[in-house]
Amino acid sequence: MNTDLKWTLNNIKKSEDRQIQKMSAEEMAKAIHFHKSFPQYAETPLTRLSGLSEYLGLKP
Repeated sequence: MNTDLKWTLNNIKKSEDRQIQKMSAEEMAKAIHFHKSFPQYAETPLTRLSGLSEYLGLKP
């Protein structure tokens, strides 16, 4: 198994800005439509990584 896997801690401070709004359903639909408009974008199948999860000590 490859042991070159490196981890890094996310040190970006969480925003304290209480004015940041969540995306509305309409905004999410626009974003989805935008990304689906690119012909080179395609859904990719999920792959079960049982060996990796076992190696990392995660429950499948």
